Amino acid sequence: MYEWENAFNQTILERGKKYANGNRVKIVSTDYKTTSAVVRGSQQYNVSVRLTKAGGFAGGSCDCPYAMDHHRCKHMAAVLYKSEQTRGSLERAMTRLEALNAEPENNSFFRELDYLLLDFLPIMIDGDAEKLVLAVLRTVISRPCITENMTADIRRLCVAILVRTAQKSTAKYKSIRDELLSMASEADTPEGVGFILRTAFSALPEEKTYDAFADTLINRVPDSLKPIDALEILGHLYKPEMVKRAYERLMNHCRETGTTDQLIKDIKDQLSDSYWFNCSLALTLKEFTPEDEWPEVYAEILSAGDMCSEKYAFMFLENDYDRLMDSIEQYDTYGYNFEKYEKELKKALPGRALVYRVSIAERALATAKNKRDYREAVKLLKKSSSYPDGKGMVAAAAKFWRENNPKKTSLLEALDRARL
Repeated sequence: MYEWENAFNQTILERGKKYANGNRVKIVSTDYKTTSAVVRGSQQYNVSVRLTKAGGFAGGSCDCPYAMDHHRCKHMAAVLYKSEQTRGSLERAMTRLEALNAEPENNSFFRELDYLLLDFLPIMIDGDAEKLVLAVLRTVISRPCITENMTADIRRLCVAILVRTAQKSTAKYKSIRDELLSMASEADTPEGVGFILRTAFSALPEEKTYDAFADTLINRVPDSLKPIDALEILGHLYKPEMVKRAYERLMNHCRETGTTDQLIKDIKDQLSDSYWFNCSLALTLKEFTPEDEWPEVYAEILSAGDMCSEKYAFMFLENDYDRLMDSIEQYDTYGYNFEKYEKELKKALPGRALVYRVSIAERALATAKNKRDYREAVKLLKKSSSYPDGKGMVAAAAKFWRENNPKKTSLLEALDRARL
């Protein structure tokens, strides 16, 4: 039993506890002696409560009708119960984090970190939540092996808290920025640096902040970070115009530090050995390759590894529409990548693009099982009508569908509705 409970009758305490446990209390500020909060009852009420040094009830206020008559209301009790739930949560979370850090790393480590945040963040005041988030971020970058898949959920939870906290004041924004800059400077691995930069760019979106973090990244080259690592980190960030500016600074830095040859060698090795193609690396390689040598290098890096979305993007950036269409016809069964570049392919290779567009509809028809599937197949077919000579090919295809599927009433109805 808490000392302050003696100041309230049992009915008020029970109702207050129900409010506290029902997520109806939002603590605005607290030092655990004086607490201000908003409580959602029949309407929203502003509440303030004070405790004595011994934990007894020292007074409070609430703008509900019951408290306005000088009564101690359930909203005051709710705030006090919520404050008790919050009190000590940071210490408990830090204790759990220390225990987790002491254990050998295994496949469940990052999942347990995620659970820790989910358990404690909802019951913490913002100041404590910020401290826990920063401690978790430092824990993540201290690990030797981290990937985006391992840490994506953790980063999302951390970003949500940092965004909310940074918005409180300019001083708080700068404090969080400086903490993250320190981590970006200290992280031991490229993965750790990348994790912190992605977190920072999501939580602190100002242009000046972006430039400060990009400079921190670039200044670590080549002493503690390879140029190719810095390049890959920039390639995974979110604001193209800022990435371009940082990319140009990185290239100049490589020239100034004499690391250009090493960068080119590393890019060639990675593009030839990697399972996945990296478009930003390929564009960088082009920048440093003599123009007369580029066609051979270009063909070589495209032939390495499997086809992927970034290779389609690279061929598009190179205006290599014939090779792009070749690859789409060979690998892009359902047209997902084709649709990204259809506008340009329609202009450059209208005949081939039209045939491929109709083939997407025919594949959809082949796997159709119900009314919705047939309508989708017909919809895909009708899209081909906008091509030069498209209306004639669509009409011929629709006639063929009707003649070869006379008993499929759902298909025939879909064709009738589309007037095909």
